[in-house]
Amino acid sequence: ADIYLPYFGEVHTPVAPPGGDGGIIFKGKVESYKVDFNEKKQKIIIKFSGKAKNEFFDFTLTVFKSGGSNLNVNSNFRNRISYDGQIKGLKKE
Repeated sequence: ADIYLPYFGEVHTPVAPPGGDGGIIFKGKVESYKVDFNEKKQKIIIKFSGKAKNEFFDFTLTVFKSGGSNLNVNSNFRNRISYDGQIKGLKKE
């Protein structure tokens, strides 16, 4: 995976996490990948983790039937942060 997310929150370490600009940067192998479908609530939950230098991340992406989505990111250096968005299909060329 290749992930860059802006980060506006608190960092819990005396030195800035790797990345330099304060954003959440992860480029590497995804671990503990799991997908669940909640039939009753009509949503898909995708969980995975990864390591970037000395920082560990846990990602939880929830995709709703409407296309709305929510991404929660936990880190060993930072407070949890959440992102909301909309998922759309790719346009055929």
